[in-house]
Amino acid sequence: MELISLELQGFRGLADQTIDLEPEPFRSGGLQPIVFIGTNGSGKSSLLKAILRLLSWFTRRLKNARTNGLPFQPEDIALDRSQVAAALTLVYQDQSYRWNVSRNRPKAFKTHKDSRKTDTKGSFYTELNQLVESFHGLMEQDIQTPLPVLVHYSTDRTVPQARVHLPKKRDNPIPLNAYDRALDEEATTFKSFFEWFRIREDYENQRRSKEDPRYQDPQLEAVRRACTLLTGLTDLQIRRETPVRMTVTKTIDGLPQIFRIEQLSDGEKGLLAMTGDIARRLAIANPHLSDPLQGEGVVLIDEIELHLHPQWQSSIIENLCTTFPNCQFILTTHSPQVITNLDWVYLLEPTPQGTRCQPIRTYGKDSNRILEAIMGTPERSSQVKDHLDHLFNLIDDGKLTEAQKLHLELLNTLTGNEPELTHAEWLIERREALGR
Repeated sequence: MELISLELQGFRGLADQTIDLEPEPFRSGGLQPIVFIGTNGSGKSSLLKAILRLLSWFTRRLKNARTNGLPFQPEDIALDRSQVAAALTLVYQDQSYRWNVSRNRPKAFKTHKDSRKTDTKGSFYTELNQLVESFHGLMEQDIQTPLPVLVHYSTDRTVPQARVHLPKKRDNPIPLNAYDRALDEEATTFKSFFEWFRIREDYENQRRSKEDPRYQDPQLEAVRRACTLLTGLTDLQIRRETPVRMTVTKTIDGLPQIFRIEQLSDGEKGLLAMTGDIARRLAIANPHLSDPLQGEGVVLIDEIELHLHPQWQSSIIENLCTTFPNCQFILTTHSPQVITNLDWVYLLEPTPQGTRCQPIRTYGKDSNRILEAIMGTPERSSQVKDHLDHLFNLIDDGKLTEAQKLHLELLNTLTGNEPELTHAEWLIERREALGR
């Protein structure tokens, strides 16, 4: 499954637009990560929420054909509009499906600003229902149907207390359980992941004691492998002490050391839990696959760089796409390190008509250039910039003694390789050699 376009009308502060999720100049023929960048308040999280709500109509109707998905709310309607409407188009097994969801402003809250009308008059679910019915038909025939995992991770994604309890209610696992709390809008909790891991490991230990001491549960192995690929942590397991906790092995200076989950950094904990949760959902959705990590899905992650060290930020997207090769990742970020190795991203730019999404090329640009040219953030402070400008003005005016003094001060103040200082030194030497 792959999302190919998102249409928006009257949605919050975003302009009316159709966002091609694989724009023509950057089309590669394969799954590519979709990354939205922009300043705070530009609408990155809003875009993910629009996609989330549209996808929720599929997952909820897959569980119950009479159930509705998450609706748009009155506060989602732009101030000068009377309706919000959004449409999603996706491709599944070479067939495209499109559905639209809309919401009218309550009459009591209409204002004189409702000057523009949307072309869409209502919600349309015909192709959505066709997609759902095709899945139901296969499942009723007991055909091993690969279910695409659809999941959202908000910025409020926290790892619970490391004590791993068994759930109070233990239902028989079915593939549709992969959608449980997968498209929540608010806080992301990984409690279900830790509970599931303990249940599967209990089953694995039981098989080892009764049948084969070398038995490895394929679903657990998929999760362990994914976590190692993304974090470098190994030997993920439950230690049945008091209290029951999950531990991992971390190699430091060549020596393996065991850590409880709560002893890891926030970045390690968050990435471990999110990776494990994606792998868990793929395993639940596709019990027939010998390698659950090959399952399909669409994964929405808000602020992918959350708590990650810059070194991890620069490799996180590539590692996600390598670990889960058949998942489409749709992400937001503030971090230039995250996008340095990407061919292109979507930049959210404010206009008088609302924020627009513009695809731009980023490949080969260093993080400082991305900060200044793309994300609108100066790569150095205004004070340093003023000092450098003054240095070059002194050189231009022939005040070489003052220029040399300021050049030396800046050399002692600034850290790292500053090409402007090297250039200034060359200019001073050249001016002196030429006798001004």
